[in-house]
Amino acid sequence: MKFSPQTAFMIFSTAGLSLLFIDWLQTIDTMGFFLLLILGLMCLMRYRVKHIIIYKTIFADLLMVLVFFFSGGASTAQLAIGFVLFQGMYFGFFLLAVLPIVLVVFMDALSIVFIATAAAVGLVLHFWNKEHASRLQQRDYYSNKIYEMELMHTNLTHVLAKVEHMSILAERSRISADIHDNAGHEIVASYISLQTVGKIMDKNPEKALELFDKSLARLNVGIGKMRDAVHNLSAVTFMGVDSMGDICRNFTKVPVKFQSTGDMSGITVNIWHVLESLLKESLTNAVKHANPTYINVELDVTNHLIRLQIQNDGVTKKEPSVGSGLRNLRYRVVTVGGNLSIDKTDVYKLVCVIPNRKGSL
Repeated sequence: MKFSPQTAFMIFSTAGLSLLFIDWLQTIDTMGFFLLLILGLMCLMRYRVKHIIIYKTIFADLLMVLVFFFSGGASTAQLAIGFVLFQGMYFGFFLLAVLPIVLVVFMDALSIVFIATAAAVGLVLHFWNKEHASRLQQRDYYSNKIYEMELMHTNLTHVLAKVEHMSILAERSRISADIHDNAGHEIVASYISLQTVGKIMDKNPEKALELFDKSLARLNVGIGKMRDAVHNLSAVTFMGVDSMGDICRNFTKVPVKFQSTGDMSGITVNIWHVLESLLKESLTNAVKHANPTYINVELDVTNHLIRLQIQNDGVTKKEPSVGSGLRNLRYRVVTVGGNLSIDKTDVYKLVCVIPNRKGSL
C-alpha cells in the first residue's frame, strides 16, 4: 500500500492527540479531559461529514480551545491550538493562519514556533492531498478514455466484419444477376431454339438449319458474356497474394524475394488492403531511409494468425523517427485487431501479426 497524504494526516492527528493526552496526564483536570474528548470526537466526525460542515467543526474546536486558553489552560491549550491549526490548514481553512499573529502577545516564542510549524505541516499535507486527488482524477479520466477507445475499437471491428459480409453478399448478388440477365438469358434462348430445331428437322431441314445457326450464334454470345463475368470476378480476387507478389516483382530498385505459405482463402478484403499498404510503405521506406542490398517478404497464414514479415539489411544508415505513413499503418493494423513491431538489432525487421478470422462470417 502506497503512503498517501490521508495516511500522513492520520499519523499526525494521532500524534497530536497523543501529545495532548500526555500533557493532560500531568494535570488530570476535568476541563482538560473534556477538551481532549471533544477534539478527538470532532476529528473522527470530519471523516463522515460534508466539506461545508468541516469548516463549522473546526471553527467550533477553535472557539472551545480559545475559551480554554484564556481561562488558564496553560500548555494543554497551546498544544490544542496547534492541533486545531494543523486540522484547519489540512482541510483548507486558511483564515486560521492569522491566529498565531493575534496570539503572539499571549504566548512565548517557543509556543508560537510550535503552532506555526503545526500549521505549516497541515498546509503541506493539504497541497499534497490536492495534488494526489488531481492525479487520481487524471488517472480515472484517462482510464475511462482508454476504455472508450477499446469499446470503440471493438464496435468498429464488428461493424467492419458486418460491412465486409454485406459487401461479399452484394458482390455475389451482382455476379448472379449479371450471369442470369446476360449470359443465362442467351444460353436459355439457345437451348429453346435447339429444341425447336430437333422438332422441325425432318419437316423443314432448311428452316431447322437456319435456326440452328442462329442458336449457335446466341450460344456463342452467351459464352462470351459468361467469360466476361468470370474475367471481372478474377479482377476483383487479384487483390490477394498474387497482387502482393506482383508488387514485389515490379519493385526494381532493390531485389525483393516474396514467399507465401498457408491457406489465403480466409483473408478478408479489408485485411488484404492493410497488408498491401504495409508492404508498399515498407518497400518505399527501405529505399528512402536506408541502403539495403536485399528485401525479404514472408507471408505466413495459419488457422489462427496472419503473419507478414518484411526484412532488409539496410540498418547501417541512420533512420529518422517513424513517419506519419507508418503511424497510420500501425493504427490500421490495430483496428483489425493486429500488432505491428519493428526490430533493428542486426537487420531491419518489420513484423505484422493479425488474427485470422477465417470462417467467422
